[in-house]
Amino acid sequence: MAAEKRALLIVEDEPDINDMYRDFCEIALQELPSEGLAVEGTVHQTFDYFESECILRDQSIDFISIDIALNEQEKKLIKERNWRKEPGGIKILRGLHTLERKPLSVIVTGKTLLPYATDALHVHQVLAFYQKDEFDAERYKSAVKAALWYWHTVELVGRLDSHREVQVAETSWNRTLQAAQVAGIPESSFPQAPRLKIESVRTQF
Repeated sequence: MAAEKRALLIVEDEPDINDMYRDFCEIALQELPSEGLAVEGTVHQTFDYFESECILRDQSIDFISIDIALNEQEKKLIKERNWRKEPGGIKILRGLHTLERKPLSVIVTGKTLLPYATDALHVHQVLAFYQKDEFDAERYKSAVKAALWYWHTVELVGRLDSHREVQVAETSWNRTLQAAQVAGIPESSFPQAPRLKIESVRTQF
């Protein structure tokens, strides 16, 4: 089976941290084939809102990791909310809703106001909201894996026409949920319901 082509995007203004996230994304991509998912991924790195918007406009992205505050000025905004001015990470999340194919996203940020966290989870439907000072590499890698298993499952579900394919899709969805559990992502955070589609198609065979 040919490896699936996937694209990941990191949006983080601090170069060392950006590189660290890139490294963990690449480790996740390297581990996935041995776990059953043949994938070749490209990890894009950006450091501000404008760079990320260019990539999101020009390319299809599967997974995006976002910091809320993307410069020193914005770090002030996440301590005291200004309704007339939003930090770059929140603007990126708003822009994702306009894309034909919305990437799965996680937030990894420093301490921020509760309303930003609430908006990220409930308005913008990010998979997870991680704090930098509690960063866990295994959770982060597992979030990447869960996102890529999810897209694999969605594509399988789109072409189910035999009992065997239903079984393969169900296995893929279970792998998604296994990675999501490690990442601290509930099943309800995923934007579609592959399980319902799988169960619906199963009754036809």
